[in-house]
This record gives sequence, structure tokens and C-alpha cells, in this order.
Amino acid sequence: MDEFRSRRGSFLSFTATFVPPLVLFFPVCLLLGALLTQSSIAGLLIAVAATAALGAVLVVGGARRLG
Repeated sequence: MDEFRSRRGSFLSFTATFVPPLVLFFPVCLLLGALLTQSSIAGLLIAVAATAALGAVLVVGGARRLG
């Protein structure tokens, strides 16, 4: 089962692998939120909330895995 375990490394190196997908996730959520609500402000709030929630899940999961 050792082949399925992630290597021990720094927390920063673990989270750095998720930065590009999060950067692409934000504009997609912004576009979808603005289209579905027909409001730029609401779309921005939805995109910020969704990206923050996904980022928090990744950070907590990474902290558990590396901790």
C-alpha cells in the first residue's frame, strides 16, 4: 500500500499543485455565476465564495495528509 501514499514534503509544495486549477476555476465560476444571476456583482460573489470553499477544502485535506 505504500505506492498509494503521497510522499512527505512541505505543505507549500502540496498546495502549489492546486494553484493553476484554482486560477482557472475562478473565471469559470465568475462567468457561470454572472450568467445565471444576470448580475456581475452576484457572479463575482459566487466566484469568490466557490473558489474560497474549494481552496479551503484542499488546504484542510493537504494539512491532514501531510500532518
